[in-house]
Amino acid sequence: MKTIIFSIFLLLSSFCFGDWHSIDSYFNFGNGVSQKSVLDFRPHTQEFKSGIGKAIYMSKKLNRPSLIEDDLILGYINPDTVLTIEHDTTIYRNIALLNNAQLIVQNCTLNYRGDIFALDNSRLEFDNATLNLFQNYIYEFMIAALDSSRFIMTDCSIYSSNFPFGISAAMNGNIDFSNVDFDDAFATWSIMDDCSVTVNYADGAGEFVLIGDSSSLTISHSDSILIWLGFPQYSSGDVYDPRDSDGSVEHFEFPDSTCSGIDYSVILDTIPTLFLATMTQSNSDVTVYDADLLAAGNTFLGDVVDTISGIVNHTHYDDCTAPFADRTYRLVNSSVGAWNFYTFDSTDIDIENSIFGEFLSGDSSNASISNSICDGAGGHIGAWTNSFYFAAFSSIYTDALMEQNSISFFVYITFMAGQIIAKNSALIYTFNCNWINSPHVQDSAAIMVSSLYPPTPAYINDNIEIDGDAHILKTSDSPFDYAGYRILYAPMADTSDWIPITDRIGTSIDDSTLAIWNTMGLDVGQYYMRMCYYFQVNEMTDSVLPTIGVNLIHNTGIDDVKIPENIDIQIYPNPFNSSVAIAAPAGTKTEIYDIRGNAVGATRWVAQEKGDATHRPYIWHPDESITSGVYLVQAKFGNGQKITKRIVYLK
Repeated sequence: MKTIIFSIFLLLSSFCFGDWHSIDSYFNFGNGVSQKSVLDFRPHTQEFKSGIGKAIYMSKKLNRPSLIEDDLILGYINPDTVLTIEHDTTIYRNIALLNNAQLIVQNCTLNYRGDIFALDNSRLEFDNATLNLFQNYIYEFMIAALDSSRFIMTDCSIYSSNFPFGISAAMNGNIDFSNVDFDDAFATWSIMDDCSVTVNYADGAGEFVLIGDSSSLTISHSDSILIWLGFPQYSSGDVYDPRDSDGSVEHFEFPDSTCSGIDYSVILDTIPTLFLATMTQSNSDVTVYDADLLAAGNTFLGDVVDTISGIVNHTHYDDCTAPFADRTYRLVNSSVGAWNFYTFDSTDIDIENSIFGEFLSGDSSNASISNSICDGAGGHIGAWTNSFYFAAFSSIYTDALMEQNSISFFVYITFMAGQIIAKNSALIYTFNCNWINSPHVQDSAAIMVSSLYPPTPAYINDNIEIDGDAHILKTSDSPFDYAGYRILYAPMADTSDWIPITDRIGTSIDDSTLAIWNTMGLDVGQYYMRMCYYFQVNEMTDSVLPTIGVNLIHNTGIDDVKIPENIDIQIYPNPFNSSVAIAAPAGTKTEIYDIRGNAVGATRWVAQEKGDATHRPYIWHPDESITSGVYLVQAKFGNGQKITKRIVYLK
């Protein structure tokens, strides 16, 4: 599977996005507020990103943002430029403040779509104003104070379309909020590199991540705050829950005397409701005592290769050391609401048989999920900056945000909530996936959609309809194009020769018939069926080859066993933690498999002589070898028809 990844990276590396030049431009913001200037657009190599994992990435490789022709840049040609907005205004473009420039918004409402960057000793100030940040998805935009710049908000309100957004302070940036209401807004604050952030009287301000040297965070008289206590590489320390029984904190300072290797400070005063989380990096040594953590974040750096199994959200631990190969993370009489994971550098992290909260991959790392559930308790899943993301046989209950040359493969994934978002130049390939909400594609990204549904029943000497999907979701700017599909088959006993069912078909198929399979003369037995999905990029054609299994049987013309009208199987409780009851129609054979198809539960026929003749439950008690995760219950009737349902085991 990864061979195709590298070929796609080579193709992407030849792309050139955007030209850079100077233009004369006249910006009119409405109600007489305007500026005329000559703008110069300079190429920069890094982009600013928001979110917890992205904040950590910023601390390693933070640089100036890339600017495009439609951006508003104040202070580059004329340093010390001051722009004041005093009337209700709408701006849909990025803003950059350079060279002591000032943007002052006061006594009005600013309706805004875009990023705002304050650099080079500039100043961004909101006074008695409302900021409506219109977003279409999570973390679409952010506001950053960099290069000794200041971001000040006083007596203001912020709205962000119910989606989280980013606020960042880096490289001596300074942020000062006083009496700010976060209405229908949630911010992820990343604080690093000798920065200072002060927040007073700001309820629901969001989550605060400190990951930089010599930074300081002070919050007072603010409610519903989440603090991530970060442990950098080679640091150590103990964490004790500072909250009273009602969740409030009168005064708290971190780090304390138990800590070493931590060069930032947190001071909290009069916090009615505090949420607490930890963020550990590779080679750290952390012990958490008597704490109720909203989340346990784990960042992987360097060349770490690890498989993590059996992690389950919302679990209490009497005394447990987490199964991470590159650090010591111990929980004593403590609970974790969400396990979160972040990969960077050349790390390769697999999560299997787990229920977790967030998993983000960046900086050319590899991330994979199998037989697991992301319940969204800690955030979302995502990838960026040339990383590779693979997920199979799992359920996702949150957003999937893929961007910046990342490549993602989703195989047998059910997206139960949230959005699938492809932006920048991300590429997503899906096979036999289901989603509740329509995917969102923008910029030069693309989502390749493929499905191949096994026909049931499938008879020999017949013409069998093969249904599925073969199409692409993209914008006109995307370099990727759909180039068709083929359907082939081979006996499972001999896959040396794949026999075509169709020639290459260029038509896009959206949940319809892909092919008609003529099974005349074939033997009863097990077969593989393969879709060859073709796509083009830079006038080069490549393909992906997903495969499914098909069982061909005789068509006797009669049913071997009459199937009851109610053939549904009932499972309770689900999820379960010790045993599960499986009720099926009488005369039904039930089997339990792991997500890879290995039998793990006893096989038996549901008896008729005792209990309810229609639904007599079979009780499964997993033994010690069975790990937490997703399993499949299959009810098989006498004529070969099957019903399969998922169950979740929380060990």
